[in-house]
Amino acid sequence: MNEIDEQNQSNQQLPGESDKAYHAFRSYLALGAHRSLSTLARQPGFDRSSIEKWSKQWKWVERARTHTQRLSQIQDVAVAEALQDAAEKWVRRGEQLKELEWNITLRLLDRAGEILQTPEADPSTRDACLAVELASRIGRLASDLANRNNDPPPASNDLPTLFAATLEKVYGTPPPTPDSNPNLNPNPNLNLAGAH
Repeated sequence: MNEIDEQNQSNQQLPGESDKAYHAFRSYLALGAHRSLSTLARQPGFDRSSIEKWSKQWKWVERARTHTQRLSQIQDVAVAEALQDAAEKWVRRGEQLKELEWNITLRLLDRAGEILQTPEADPSTRDACLAVELASRIGRLASDLANRNNDPPPASNDLPTLFAATLEKVYGTPPPTPDSNPNLNPNPNLNLAGAH
């Protein structure tokens, strides 16, 4: 008998094994990790000499070991499949969330553009900046450009500071300008801030 046959038949009644011996074996199996012939012999309906004889004759210890190993393998496969299913489910959910976040980003950027094109006062500009900031955060999260735990909130509600912080966050640190670095302005008397 090969190993697969042994595993399949470990808890089956063997040819020639009496119903009474097989019932005793199934009761022995049911004792689980604490199984022993002594424990089985203390149960009603079993006598020690018969179960010792059947155990040796029908190889209960080996069959129980094979059965336990088979159950352990089945359990390991089931756990692995459940973990794989859960991991795949969360990957799908993550992708769905990224897609949703990306769509929100695009809508916020569209709204920011609409606000900037509307000839209104500073609150609209501030709203546009906040929309760009929010769109940037969500867009970076959706595209995995930001770590969800390390994305700090805006440092200021001051419009110029918020706008500069938003642009720096989206595009990186700006290069120095002649106004911010006098060494870049060959003529210090020339004001380049207003020149376009």
